[in-house]
Parts: sequence; structure tokens; C-alpha cells
Amino acid sequence: MAGSKTQAASDQLPTNHEAERAVLGFLLAGGNWPEDLAVRDFSLEVNQILFRAMDAIHLAGETIELPRLKVQLTEKELNYVGIGYLADLVSGGCYREMPIAPYVGKLKEATSKRDVLHLGHILIGHIHSDDRSSLELLDIAGAALEKLRERGPQPAPAGAPGWPEEMREAAFYGVAGDLVRRIGPHTESDPAALLLQLLISWGSLAGRGPYYLAEADRHHTNEFAVIVGTSSKARKGTSYGRIMAPLRAVDETWADTRQVPGLGSGEALADAVDVEDKRVLVQEGELARLLAVIGREGSTVSSILRTAWDHGTMAVATRAKKVNVQGAHISLLGHITRDELLRRLSETEMGNGFGNRILWACARRTKLLPHGGGEIDFGDVIYRLKVATDCTRRMGNTRVRFNREAAAVWEREYAGLSDARPGMLGSMTSRAEAHVVRLSLIYALLDAATEIGPQHLAAALAVWRYCFDSARFIWGDALGDPVADEVLRSLAGAGGEGMTRWEVSDRFSGHKKASELDRALGMLEERGLIRSVNENTNGRRLTRYRKL
Repeated sequence: MAGSKTQAASDQLPTNHEAERAVLGFLLAGGNWPEDLAVRDFSLEVNQILFRAMDAIHLAGETIELPRLKVQLTEKELNYVGIGYLADLVSGGCYREMPIAPYVGKLKEATSKRDVLHLGHILIGHIHSDDRSSLELLDIAGAALEKLRERGPQPAPAGAPGWPEEMREAAFYGVAGDLVRRIGPHTESDPAALLLQLLISWGSLAGRGPYYLAEADRHHTNEFAVIVGTSSKARKGTSYGRIMAPLRAVDETWADTRQVPGLGSGEALADAVDVEDKRVLVQEGELARLLAVIGREGSTVSSILRTAWDHGTMAVATRAKKVNVQGAHISLLGHITRDELLRRLSETEMGNGFGNRILWACARRTKLLPHGGGEIDFGDVIYRLKVATDCTRRMGNTRVRFNREAAAVWEREYAGLSDARPGMLGSMTSRAEAHVVRLSLIYALLDAATEIGPQHLAAALAVWRYCFDSARFIWGDALGDPVADEVLRSLAGAGGEGMTRWEVSDRFSGHKKASELDRALGMLEERGLIRSVNENTNGRRLTRYRKL
């Protein structure tokens, strides 16, 4: 049984394995979520893995059940946990109405005892490794024990980003919104995912024609977007299948020949556009695979995609066959779970400019349709899409501008879109202006318009705000630096009292060098995320840090 793998390692610590199994079995039976539980309340690694997976399902507002849990777990995690252990939890006699509070209390009690034991190990280390006096050690122990007494359920920090609110109605403007509304009753997919994939797909189908000029940069209708869910149950991919029918009716050649189902290399993408028709929609049903490709040593995929997004140029000279393409019209649609994205993030150069060329959008299943959806009456939607496509192609390589009303709105919004933000959120959303411009252009051309009006800009801003809120949910205050991110999370949990320099070090059990912590604290303070103050306690000078 998987639990035995970590049994020996935890026997020396205060634990309650029976309570851990009871709580997990209760959750699998459909019991109400105990809000004051945390992963640190589980001592066995196998139970920590299961709790994290259940927490992700709960966060997405979905029902915790065995089939759903198996989908949430990675293949490696599922093999580690073992089907037998999961079966034991399901058949362990737990039921949703059972009184769970006593078991949660036992877990909390064991956690507190482990904290006390951990404090003892730290004090022993100080006794043998430095010259602190016994009185100083008592002060340290007293302060730490007082904090342990006060420690109770840890709610999410104030202002912690949650799942983004529904996409605003303004985003569902024109033919794009009408199409999504017609599909809506017949799919479990999120309307935000439907809309975004329609906009990116039609932008690819329309081709490299009209553009918006920002200084010397031409912005066409090619865009990158990634749908982020908690699991395959978010219906991230099935949403695309629903919009293909009307798009195929508009341009069958594009639907059949200009979609690439995944990239293995930058050279493969260059080959795909080294033809007369330079439209390509890269379909990454599992974006984690593409991120793995990008992370390989010597991979050119990231740089080629970035250049294609910017200028439509692609040059590959790493083989005997040299490819140099001008006028490439590359779009990208990807799907990934939030857990996969965060895991892969540390293994790739997502902060190098590739990530901020992507619109990130959270999606989850919105309804249950056990028998699937019915036939969709598209009405005049397909005809309107054809008209928009024909008008766009007749315009050719034409510059499209904001009209007077839209220009006034753009001037008001521009400063806010241009604001620099710290951390990974700032890195991943730093091309806000460019994304809004491209979305505005797509909405205008879908309207068969020759200029961008305020209604097109309003729709684009609504889409961008949803994508920004999605990015904020995905990355929160993360900086992309593991030590700094952990320090920031710890300070957020400490509330207004903050933490002393010693307490920050204690958070890492003394396993981080002073130089690493100083660098992380300096980074956080420089970016205005924390503030330090000097205090005198019993004649000793202490530095205390608080999250802003």
C-alpha cells in the first residue's frame, strides 16, 4: 500500500494516520469542505498528494469524487498513491453526514505537536552552533511558543486572488457573441473559452491583411491564447470542437489544412508556413508538451513563436535547409491545467517574453449534459461570418485606425494598460496594449467595419480584463523566485504582525543560507511588496517584515 512508503519516515513525529484517512474518506464521500484544513496537517506524503488534488477540485467548485480525483492526479502521482489505497479510502466506512470536526481537531493537535518538536530541534541547533546565552534562547523559545498558541485556522490572506468573475457582457458583442450564445445551451464548456477560441481561430482564418499601426509595429489578427482549467473536466478542449462547424463552413481549406496539431520543433513550424498559404493555427491540446519542447536545450520554438507573433517573420538556419519566411500569420491555441502550468513554469523561460504574448483565460465546466448537446441552429451567423471574412480579405494590407469616439476611450484606458506590475503577473501581462489592439481589430473586422469603434474597443477591453484576472488567479503575487515567493506567502499568512528575520529563517527550517534570504527579502522590499522596520526587544535589535 502506498501509505507504507512514508510510514517509517513519519513514525518519529506526532501524527494521527487514522484521522488523516478519515478526513480524506469523508471528502471523497461528498462531505462539506473543512475550511481550516491545510496540507501541513497531513503527515504522510501520500495523503498530502491527495489533499492537494482535492483542494484544487474544491477550488474549482467541482464535486470531489473518485473518477474526478483520478483525473486531477498526474500519472506519476496516481502510480505513487496506488489504486488500492484509493479503494481503501472509498470503502473505509466514511459517509458525508459523519461528524468530521473531531477528526479535524486531531489533525490540528498533531500539527501543533510537530511544530513544538520542530522548535525544540531549532533550539538545540542554536545551543550547539552559536554563542547565544540561555536567556536569549529562552526569549526565542517564549516568542515562538506564544506564536504557536495564537496560531489557529489560517484563512486566505486578504485580497488573495480568486477565480475570475464571469466575462463581462460587453465581450459578447456582434457575431462572435451571437455564436457563443447559440452554442451555449449545447455544451458544458465555459463561454469565456468558447469566445476566446472563436476570436483567435477566426483571426487565423481571416489571414494577414488589415493591421493596426502602433509606432513602427504592425498588429494583425494573429493572436495566442491558452485556456487554463483545473483538469480535463474543465472542458477546455471540447469547446473548440463546437466552434469548428461554422468556421469550416466559412473556409474549408483553412479548417482542413492550416491547423497544426502540436509542435515538435521550430523547424517544423517554419516548414508549415514555407508555402503559398502562410496561415497556421497551432493547436496544442496539451500545452505542457509544448512547454517541455521549449525547455529542451537548444530549442528554437520559443524564439520563433515570439518573432512570428511580432513581425510575421521566421528564419531557421540550423539545418542544411534554410527557411526564411516573410508574412507568416501564426496563431496559437493551447490548453493546460493550472497545476501543470505552474509546474512547467519553473522549467521553461516563460518570463522571457513568450508568456506575455499569450492571453491566459481560466475555464471550467459550467453545466452537466449527460446526453450531450443537441443540434445547433446557427441562423444567420455563418452568413455573417462569411461576409466579415470576404470584407476583410478585400481590404488587403490596409491600416485600420480608431474612430474619434474610440480614440477618446483609448486615451483614457492607455495609461492603466501600460502600468508596470511586479512579479510574474507583471511579466505575463506586460503586453496589455498590444493584446487589446489586436482584439479590437478582430472585433471590428468581424463587424465588416473599416475602423475600430468604441463598441469594438469595449469588447476587447472586457476580454482583456477577464484574461488579466485569470493571470492574477494563476500567478497571484508570485515573483518566479522560489525563495522570495515562499517568504511572501509566509508574510501574507502572518498578517499585520509580520515576521522577524529569525522567524523568516525558521520558516525554511534553517536550510536556506543567510545570503539567499537577504536577496529574497531585498527583492520583495525593492518591489514594494514588503516593508521592514527595526525594533528593540530586551536590548536586542530585531528587523521585522510585513507584507504590504
